[in-house]
Amino acid sequence: MFGLLALECMVIVALFVAIGLARRAYALPRAAKESVFWALGLFLWGGLIATFGAAYLTDVGEYLAASYIPETQKSLFAAAVLAPLTEETTKGLAVLLALEWNRREVPSLLDGMLYGALVGLGFEATENILYILSFYLEYGFWGVTLYGSARVFAFGFTHALFTSLTGLGVALARLLWPSPWSVLALPLGWLAAVILHMTHNVLVSASNLLCWGALFFDVAGLYLVWKLARLLSQQERAWVRRYLWEEFEQGLITWKQYQTACTQEGRRTVSRLARNPQQAKRIEAFYRALVQLAVEKAKADMVWIPGQRRRIQALRQRIRRWAPHMPDAS
Repeated sequence: MFGLLALECMVIVALFVAIGLARRAYALPRAAKESVFWALGLFLWGGLIATFGAAYLTDVGEYLAASYIPETQKSLFAAAVLAPLTEETTKGLAVLLALEWNRREVPSLLDGMLYGALVGLGFEATENILYILSFYLEYGFWGVTLYGSARVFAFGFTHALFTSLTGLGVALARLLWPSPWSVLALPLGWLAAVILHMTHNVLVSASNLLCWGALFFDVAGLYLVWKLARLLSQQERAWVRRYLWEEFEQGLITWKQYQTACTQEGRRTVSRLARNPQQAKRIEAFYRALVQLAVEKAKADMVWIPGQRRRIQALRQRIRRWAPHMPDAS
């Protein structure tokens, strides 16, 4: 009875921890924010498609490698090699599809990291529930209480950490396209996620003592990635303020439009003031074009990309046509 109650409580806790971390990541200030339903879709992909897809691919890999791997090494091979490769691929596919599907939005490194984190947290929620169930079946009440708690609270963020690096690589590839550097960004981001995942799994599988090393390793990685995310968030807002100020000085936009474009809240407010859905879409497109103009100008200052100046001029022409008819958040 107590074991079943502990199982139910720990499953609920695992879900709440994953959802709470996802809400925390989604709340990070960004140049442009997607809807909650978009974030939920990424979370569910990680929790359903990526989890069970990776499990199937891992089983296939184990079957194909059965003749080459000694029986005593099969579990370590699956944990240290197959799991990182299959899991980071199925999770990374969601980030790639999300950024491609959402091409009309401003390309953002922070968005890529967030997409990866949301997919990873969905994956973590399902994986933790499956582990908690296995702890209950094998050890009963104490297995769920001790091992389940360690799994949820000590390592409940690891998949978000790993896949955020894949998301960073995908977003960087899109941001730099069609620069030659974009070809390297995506595989390097995926490879960084796989290596981090492999290191974690090896440390956890090796011994109980090295689990503490894995925890230190993961927390240090999380701290660095979180600091990077905050830095990218500040950088995006700085780009908007700096590069749109030049457009205001040149008369492309008004002072109020500049102020509205500089904050996410201002852009949301002016969209809510629209008289009808059609006008709201036009307003959102206008302010999205302003943010994209700032990002494109920042890219032009950092790296040479073919056709960059032409894209900037095209954005300016579009904004010049729309600006006289656009309200602001005042």
